[in-house]
Amino acid sequence: MEKGAATGETRRPHTHVLLVLAAFVIMMAGMKAAAELVVPFLMKTAISLATGALVAIWLALIGVDFPVLWGLLTFLLTFLLTFLLNYVPSFGSFLAGVPPVLLAMLQLGPVDALLAAAGISAINIALDNFVAPRFWARASGCRPWWCSSP
Repeated sequence: MEKGAATGETRRPHTHVLLVLAAFVIMMAGMKAAAELVVPFLMKTAISLATGALVAIWLALIGVDFPVLWGLLTFLLTFLLTFLLNYVPSFGSFLAGVPPVLLAMLQLGPVDALLAAAGISAINIALDNFVAPRFWARASGCRPWWCSSP
């Protein structure tokens, strides 16, 4: 044991090394936990962003005004409401589809409103049932038909 020069306290020679090693272990455990939280968050963001982009393209093709605004709204509502209402993940997609369908009805008529609703529904069904499970399968290492996305 060494005596501290200024304070006269006794300390073991490897105390600092052990403290640094303990801090490193705690930091690594925290990074692993953070990575486990970040991956699903990033995947949900990517799926929601793809949904919003495809909805914007579909609405632009039909001729609905402000397709980029509706695509952004779709992204935000799908993303936020899916996290808030985790047990009813389709609710955000449904809610995000209502305003552009109503606008299509007012602007273009009932046939185009049905086209807008059908396109938005098809995009959400395709991404939620086919694309998202493949993403989750790759991230978790399980087979796509066994994985369910949160």
